[in-house]
Amino acid sequence: MEHVRLYERPELRAPVLIAAFSGWNDAAACATSAVRLLVEQWRASKFADIDPEDFYDFSVNRPRVRLDDKLMRRLEWPANEFYYYQAQDQPHDFVFFLGQEPSLKWRTFTSNITGLAKELGVSHVVLAGALIADVIHTMPVHLSGSSSDPEMRERMARLNITSSRYEGPTGIVGTLTDRCGLDGLRAISIWGAVPHYIPTTPNPKVVASLLRHMRDLLGFDLELGDLETAARRFEDQVTEAVNANEQLRDYIRERESKEREEEATEPMRMEDFPSGETVVRSLEEFLRQNRRQQPND
Repeated sequence: MEHVRLYERPELRAPVLIAAFSGWNDAAACATSAVRLLVEQWRASKFADIDPEDFYDFSVNRPRVRLDDKLMRRLEWPANEFYYYQAQDQPHDFVFFLGQEPSLKWRTFTSNITGLAKELGVSHVVLAGALIADVIHTMPVHLSGSSSDPEMRERMARLNITSSRYEGPTGIVGTLTDRCGLDGLRAISIWGAVPHYIPTTPNPKVVASLLRHMRDLLGFDLELGDLETAARRFEDQVTEAVNANEQLRDYIRERESKEREEEATEPMRMEDFPSGETVVRSLEEFLRQNRRQQPND
């Protein structure tokens, strides 16, 4: 763990590590938003991070300059931060990791994470992800996942988390899952599907679904009322926005009808509906106008 900078060594009870990475594994920032909400709602304390020097091409993942409240310039490097929460009213404590997919030395990077997890006595590692998929925003969020723990696989099946059969290129989530197996940690990955026609717009419906299923899978308490309200409002806003585009509106209605009938159908060809760029631009303009009309919402 030569790259881990430890600021505090917390004493934790059989903690669960919940992690998410920005980048390729984080469509519409849903995975990182879910973990960040847990950190903020539980006021988790930062206790460690990973020095970024050896893991990033800084010409690609550039550091950022920001002005503080005294107008002094501060340099911010790509962050990979650990937080802890001692949950006295929960069955176990929690460790959270929020990071950015690295450019280099993935095996070294992931071994630093699992090394710290083992030192802390982590029992399970839960990895959140989000992917762009051929799904629609009006239907329940499709979740997929996998686990090296047979008991967790059974729980996931009961919660309608589809067993992932993906084969192909992977990101840091898949790499860390493999590292966990090599290092004797039980890993769980949960992925939320983001509609392909709104791939970058923050999506509270997917965030809420990820958190709800994590809560039910791990058995902890979490208040999601405000987020569920935001998810319903988001769905209504997207529906209003896409209804202005006849091609996309017809595509969504067709998909709704076919999904509800549970028919096996061929997906519509990409040339049959507007480009993602066009829809995203229209949707973002709609949402900007909506915020101006409801400044206190």
